[in-house]
Formats: sequence, structure tokens, C-alpha cells
Amino acid sequence: MNIDYEVTLTAAAAIDQQDTFNDVIKKVTWLIGFFDTANPTIKSNAAVESYLNTDSLSSDTYVPYANVTQTQILQWALDAEGGTAFLDQLLEGGHAVNLEKLVNDAAYTEKDISLLAES
Repeated sequence: MNIDYEVTLTAAAAIDQQDTFNDVIKKVTWLIGFFDTANPTIKSNAAVESYLNTDSLSSDTYVPYANVTQTQILQWALDAEGGTAFLDQLLEGGHAVNLEKLVNDAAYTEKDISLLAES
């Protein structure tokens, strides 16, 4: 199984002002979908809330909310969690096993048990 992932931004929350900067994103809610590249529609999903440390925000690092992209926000969230090591921990913590189970279960056909005799 060759596991890859995709990320989706589901929400971003900001504070009105920090120092001289407006609409500073502090909380990011996102979804990580781990999938087998041979079955990309079957995913083991992890919902994540990340809190961004903006203590050292400067004019060099600040991106006005009107100019920020979803990709940038997702990268900030991943960085806040520890980068790809965080993804590895999620996989080892259960998503790899869950994904394998989901892929195996997708091969089964659900049967109508109401058609079976009770005895």
C-alpha cells in the first residue's frame, strides 16, 4: 500500500488586531485525508485544530487576510503541528491500519440479512 494524503481547510479564525496587524489568523481547522494511491477515493480522515503562534509576527512574515491563500494557511497549520513528522505520527497512531481496513471493507458486498431464515 502506497499511502499519500490531501489536506482541506475547513475554517480559519482570527483576532481583530495584534500589534499593528489586522485579522491575524490564530486558529485553523483542517482535514487530512490519508489514502492508498491505488484507491484514492477511500480515505482515513483526521480532523485537526491547530493554533498558530504569532508572537514573533513581523512585517516580513505577516500576510494580510485579503492576500492569504488556503495553501499558505494549511502550510502554517502543518508547520505548527511539527510538519511531516506530525503526519507520520497520525499514520502510525492508527490511520494506516484504519485505511487498510477501509480498503479491505470496500471489496465486500453488503447482503440483505432479512432474506435469511431465522432458524
